Parts: sequence; structure tokens; C-alpha cells
Amino acid sequence: MIPFADNAAIGLASLVVWGIAAGLTPTSLWALPSTLLGGHRAGTDAFAVVLTGRYLGILAGPLIAAAVFEITGNWITVAYTFAVIAMATIVGTWLFGAQMSKLRNDTPT
Repeated sequence: MIPFADNAAIGLASLVVWGIAAGLTPTSLWALPSTLLGGHRAGTDAFAVVLTGRYLGILAGPLIAAAVFEITGNWITVAYTFAVIAMATIVGTWLFGAQMSKLRNDTPT
């Protein structure tokens, strides 16, 4: 939304969206190992995998942005590229969540 923040309302909305996203990310990352493995099995190995993925994303983001801008010369294309990446991630998360739910329901208690 930032490329379109040409007035106060859009700028404020951008900050609100950014603030919500900034809060959701760490909450989700820290809850993921215990959600997937169970609280008693979510040790340092589980957090290592999650944080490695996070930090690889932090490393790759600016590299992807620079490459897309270099190829296209247009910052809006960079925004659209990350929107597509975000949508693919959301779809992947939904599919993963459905699979995890199915596995939980099939596991005898």
C-alpha cells in the first residue's frame, strides 16, 4: 500500500496494516513449534528450523526486491511480486493447516 500512500488516510491505513502484520508474525512463529509438535516436544531444535526459515526470508526479501527492480525498473512491480509471494504463502499455509488438521483427526487418542 505504501506506493499509493499519497494522503493521510491511506498513510494511516498503511501503518495500521503494517502494525497488525508486525504483531502477527512473531506470534505465529513462536507458537508454531508447540502447535505442530505439542508443547512438551517443542524444544530448541523445533525453534531452530522455524527461525532458520524466517531469517532466510529476511535475507531473500531485499535480494528479490532488488532483482525485480533491476529487471523492471518499476517499484510497483516489486510490490506486486511480494503480493504474489504473500498469496502463495497464504495458500500454502491453508493447505498445510488442512493437512495437519486431517492428521490430528486420524490419530487415535
